[in-house]
Amino acid sequence: MYYDPAATGERIQNLRKDREVTQEQLAIDLNISDRYMRNLEKGEKVPSVDLFVELRERFGSSLDYIVLGVSASQREQELQDQLQMLRKELKEMQRRILVMLEMLGESA
Repeated sequence: MYYDPAATGERIQNLRKDREVTQEQLAIDLNISDRYMRNLEKGEKVPSVDLFVELRERFGSSLDYIVLGVSASQREQELQDQLQMLRKELKEMQRRILVMLEMLGESA
C-alpha cells in the first residue's frame, strides 16, 4: 500500500464538503493559508503529522481513512460503540453516587 497525496487531498476535500465548510473557513480553523489548503486538496502538498491529527479531530475521522482511505472495520466500530455506552453508564453511576453521598450528608 502506497501513500497517494492526490487521493488524500480528495478525501480531505470530500470531508470538508460533507460538512459544508469552505476551503477558506477550514484554512482559518487549521491556521494555514487558503493557498496551502488548495494545494493539499489538489495533492500538491502533503500535510504534516500535526496537520493530519488536526484534520482527524476536525472531521471526527480516523487517520487511516484520511491518510490511506482505509475505513474502520465493522468490529472496530462495534467496539467504539460499546466504549461510548460504557462511558455513558459510568457517568450515570457517578451521578448516582454523588446523589447518595448528598443524601448521607443530609441525614448525618
